[in-house]
Amino acid sequence: MAHQMSAYSMVVAAMLIAASAGWGAEVTVSRQADNLLLRWRGDENIQVTLPATGGLWGQAFSIAVADQQLTFDGFNAVVNGKPLGEFAVVEQDSHTENNRVIYEQTLKHPDLAQPTSARIVVSMEPEDKAVRFEIALQGPGQHLDDLGVGRCHGEGLAAERLYFGTCVINGPIKSFSTGPRRSTNRYWTWELANGLSLMQGTDMPPHQYVYEADDRSALFNLRTYSSVPITYRFVVTAKGGQEAFRQYSRSLGHQPTEAVKKLPGRCMFVAWYPIKDHLEWWYRELVGRGARHFIWLSYTNRPSDIDRRILDTSDSLYAPYTNYIDYFDPVAEGGRRCSPDWAAENCVYNADGSLQRGYHGSTRLLPNLYTKWGTEGHMWKDFYNLREHVDIMRVNAWYFDVHACLYPGPYYDHEGNYYTQREWWQHTADLFALARKLGGDAPVFSECGNERYAEAMDGGAFNQTNNMMNYGIDGADYEQYPNLDQVHRRWHLPVSAYNHVEWERFRGEERRTYFQERAQLNVLFGRPELISCYWDNDLSDMVSRLKAYYIHSAFHKMLGNNGIHEIDFFEDDIHRPIVHYDHGAQVWVNRRRDDLVWEVDGLKLSPMTGYLVRGPAFEQYCALADGGYNVEYVRSPDYWFFAAPQIHDFGAAKVNGAYAVRVPQPDKIVVYQIRKTKDVISLHLPTILGRPGPYQLEEIYNVVAGRRVARSGRYQVFTEGDRGGEYTNAYEVRPSRIEGDWLIFEPAQDPHCWRYEIALQAPGG
Repeated sequence: MAHQMSAYSMVVAAMLIAASAGWGAEVTVSRQADNLLLRWRGDENIQVTLPATGGLWGQAFSIAVADQQLTFDGFNAVVNGKPLGEFAVVEQDSHTENNRVIYEQTLKHPDLAQPTSARIVVSMEPEDKAVRFEIALQGPGQHLDDLGVGRCHGEGLAAERLYFGTCVINGPIKSFSTGPRRSTNRYWTWELANGLSLMQGTDMPPHQYVYEADDRSALFNLRTYSSVPITYRFVVTAKGGQEAFRQYSRSLGHQPTEAVKKLPGRCMFVAWYPIKDHLEWWYRELVGRGARHFIWLSYTNRPSDIDRRILDTSDSLYAPYTNYIDYFDPVAEGGRRCSPDWAAENCVYNADGSLQRGYHGSTRLLPNLYTKWGTEGHMWKDFYNLREHVDIMRVNAWYFDVHACLYPGPYYDHEGNYYTQREWWQHTADLFALARKLGGDAPVFSECGNERYAEAMDGGAFNQTNNMMNYGIDGADYEQYPNLDQVHRRWHLPVSAYNHVEWERFRGEERRTYFQERAQLNVLFGRPELISCYWDNDLSDMVSRLKAYYIHSAFHKMLGNNGIHEIDFFEDDIHRPIVHYDHGAQVWVNRRRDDLVWEVDGLKLSPMTGYLVRGPAFEQYCALADGGYNVEYVRSPDYWFFAAPQIHDFGAAKVNGAYAVRVPQPDKIVVYQIRKTKDVISLHLPTILGRPGPYQLEEIYNVVAGRRVARSGRYQVFTEGDRGGEYTNAYEVRPSRIEGDWLIFEPAQDPHCWRYEIALQAPGG
């Protein structure tokens, strides 16, 4: 089953690289009768028709492309509980400037002491197809309660497909409302019956999405509040939803930080206890069996400088747990974690003047103080601030607990002053930027299942949970889909949470299938695993953790910071996506829930577990063997990986169990035994080494608890046990041999032996 990157894949790579190159269009603004026409002329001709006077509050605007037009009933808003339609226009002006249309109005409501300033700027840029509506609506003592867009009119508005959260949904889709302040993503993409695709997005998290449809119109209402100015983006294209994704992502204009460039290929291990005190035996085995170049998330209040030195041995990033939200006072938990610097004026308050409380009954620190306390304060007893983390432990990555899982909304200080959602968001982004700088381009992670802080973080520990069932959306069919990754992947690389509590519910074949389903979903999303070593986990299960590492590390490193260029569906089946990356890598995933086996280039991809990845000098798959079982395979510049429940011929190896193989030197092979078996292991040397024979075996070593022991005849081992004890044992080991192009050896019977170093005659020796 060994395969090379196909000629087709290489052609696709060239095409995608060309398509990703910079290009522009012509943007103009002109007047026609009572309208202003904003035009974008490139590979499509897009025309935005706007009223020449007044503004967009309740006045229609339209976006037309390919002889189809979507007309919206303008924007609507509520200020201090007053609908904008009740306001009188005192002054107004509309004009054009640098191909932008600018509306400015002064509004007055009889119940408000101060006037309200309203400003909307409508623009497009040559580099993308997004129509931008930058909206500011504000006045002294006023707050924006609601902002949305009116009904849409046109032909063929029935929704054929919707992309949102972490899923794609086939139509017909019934009317729905997500409910206020739900944690969805900031953009929604619709493919309509008229052939147009509509993508809407905002630069602040929305508080609701409302969809209503009838025979003559539809409501696509992405509702926001609190934050001004706020920018809405509309992408309307006749080239499909994938083009809408590309154009929307391009319109954001973000670039990867130096920090995010450090992340490709790094799985994350989350550990409750320090390495030195509790997990040194576990860490030794993890690294001794080939894991390296990962992120170690130390989930303790006071991480260890000793741990930091230990991690240097595996070229890993050290990310301490930290938090600038939960601010413990003398009341919460009886003062057990009370901050030595706690003061009431540092806290967040609710609208009624009560203290806002969070996890474990703690108060909440004002977001305005995040960066100050990041270098000066102490959130609770025995808690380092950012500067101390760096000075003591040379921290080079960060995990901010809680921050990204909370919805950023408006808040109050102890004097009753009102702060906007944008201020909360910006103070959090500033904290992340400070941490990144203090750690020397240190990657910043936070957690949960949406993308509201995607551009502020370098990665996130995200779960795939925001699907239609969480929001009461009723469609004909749905499937998991990497919306976040398709828009943000070039500058944001999340990991997925590997739930070992759930994993431990399974045994035997159920456990193997669960693992393969998780791996398949991560391959679809282009993510590595967050692998748990939490306090309530069974740490003796090293096999599943190492398999997760080998399945994801080389794959993620191959993807690098490349974006998802597009995702198409085989035979228009959303359960058989084909993911195309900017550099030509392709991923085929069989998400069917029936018994349909999808055959791709001779490989049989089974439902819910099967996948195939092809990339530059890379191949990976989980596919059905002739015996009806799944086998797993990775070929990369860093290592080979083979896993099968019985003897299987991968071309490069014949194995039963799970093995990783590295070639650190032209005349040396290191084999890591992930899951032990008693069967003979055979490696095809021309394939593994990339050169023809003849081959001569020089020597082979077992590496037992970090000590190299020659594998010839009978040997005795006396060494410190993995868990702190000592053992003495003798083992009978049969000698290895070379037969033609095959290296053949048997795994040692020693239960503590997991690594084999095989020295061959050097080339030309």
